[in-house]
Amino acid sequence: MEEITMETKKEGLAEDILYLFSKPVKQLHTIIGNTVTIREAIMNNFPVKQAEDPNGVKILNGGFQ
Repeated sequence: MEEITMETKKEGLAEDILYLFSKPVKQLHTIIGNTVTIREAIMNNFPVKQAEDPNGVKILNGGFQ
């Protein structure tokens, strides 16, 4: 995982949630909002250039950036 954009209800919550991934994320961007959700994820070696999951999360291949 290269980069994540995450919406949280308060500051600092995103870092706690990333702890659950058990792998480092190079960049974390947060948006304060009404939900706790991942908005965008950039990954290396993803099989397509761009996709969107059923929850509306944008998934991008870092190799195409």
